[in-house]
Amino acid sequence: MNAEVSWRLENEIGGLRCGPLSAAVRLNELELGLTAITWHDRACDAFRALHIYAPVWGPRPAIGEAYVRGADLVATYKPSAEGEITTQYYWRSRFDPHLNAAAIEVVLSVQTALLDSSPITGLDHAVREGVVLQASALDPEAFQQHAPGHATIQFKSNVSRVCLFVLREPALGLSLATMVHPSDFFDAQLVYTPEYLASSVRTRLFPGRLEKGVIRRARIGGWFLPAENDLAVAVELAKRFIDEPLPLTT
Repeated sequence: MNAEVSWRLENEIGGLRCGPLSAAVRLNELELGLTAITWHDRACDAFRALHIYAPVWGPRPAIGEAYVRGADLVATYKPSAEGEITTQYYWRSRFDPHLNAAAIEVVLSVQTALLDSSPITGLDHAVREGVVLQASALDPEAFQQHAPGHATIQFKSNVSRVCLFVLREPALGLSLATMVHPSDFFDAQLVYTPEYLASSVRTRLFPGRLEKGVIRRARIGGWFLPAENDLAVAVELAKRFIDEPLPLTT
């Protein structure tokens, strides 16, 4: 295991140290996403990252099993009372000292005991008082910047399966790059909320129906990195993410 990356699991809270990044995941409140985010010990309250909302088929599921494996955190949840859907979250964590980038990538798996169900799940990222850039090709020149106050923008997989976002907070000099793996991407929205001065990236996972015995997975990449040269670094990280195989333990 990389000595610069570690998880500590205590009282259903996973505490992460990943190079200059520290954060926490509350396993019983996944809709909070990463909490207590700091970069070089400086609080990063402007960011909301990896907020994963429970599928619409029922209430928040209970934790069945959670453990740390090397530099990764794994949590499996009991079947929901209404939908009989079992979920597993696998947080893959790595630090690249050459790019000065901290990766928290999530593999989300769902399966059901029902003949037919709908496991649709929501995923949010946001930045307050920052800017959002989006690219539909893995090229630093492909990014388009969306300043605060933008209208809601739709991104669809029938236009491009590649949908890479960079959320930049200039005051912190920090960016959050994120994308859903192209094989799992369906659609996303970029929404501005004036009362919070926040730009949010909202993505749907697992559209459509889920049949009994079928396991569906979605991979989400998230990388914290310095704002300087963030577009080129984000493209490099996204290319690696696309080419990597799924973890064998999911």
